[in-house]
Amino acid sequence: MTAPAPLRIDAIVTDGERPALVDAEAQLRDCLHAASGSPWPVEVRFRESLAAIDPHDPPAVVVASLLLELDRGGEPLATTQARWQQAIASLPEAPRPAILLCTIFRHVAAPAQGAPDDRVAVRERLRRLNLLVVDLSHDARAGVVDLDRAFSQLGARALATDHRLTGAVAAGIAAHAIVAGILTAGLDDRIPPEIQERATQHQGPLRDAVAFVERRLAARA
Repeated sequence: MTAPAPLRIDAIVTDGERPALVDAEAQLRDCLHAASGSPWPVEVRFRESLAAIDPHDPPAVVVASLLLELDRGGEPLATTQARWQQAIASLPEAPRPAILLCTIFRHVAAPAQGAPDDRVAVRERLRRLNLLVVDLSHDARAGVVDLDRAFSQLGARALATDHRLTGAVAAGIAAHAIVAGILTAGLDDRIPPEIQERATQHQGPLRDAVAFVERRLAARA
């Protein structure tokens, strides 16, 4: 097998989500190496916005998080949707990157003592943003990385995190979900289907993700 071309992933996420993308880069590299028997270069490049993606050097995959919109509570959701639709439509067409939109875990931690408790409003905003992810995915024929579902199944208390994805285990679980999304994003022209399948088997299902992540963290220690 000839050396594969680097798989480039452009990520538009919050600062707090960046560790998950760094971990996703490492997880995907390891899974593809295990599946192919050869090193497989993977590179995550952080962009400030979808508009900042270089059309002359397009990525194979775009991963974008609507958590960026959490603090724009004063903007009508229809305006937010139109802005994202326009930005997605402006992405390079040839070759068109696979687009993955991430939902947001809806658990909001209790505020610090003395701080205002705005959890109800934040949860409602998160719920609306997650619905927007679904609408955008339909409009743009994009994939969805359902972090809300994954974290809800595993539990905020067990992962010691909230919607901001703080903590090494939480970053690893988010990375696991992102890698699973990439491996099912229709990248057959870049990764042979049989290698994608073996990489998915190496990673394992969501129910085993915590053990998978903890093994990786222990190996780093």
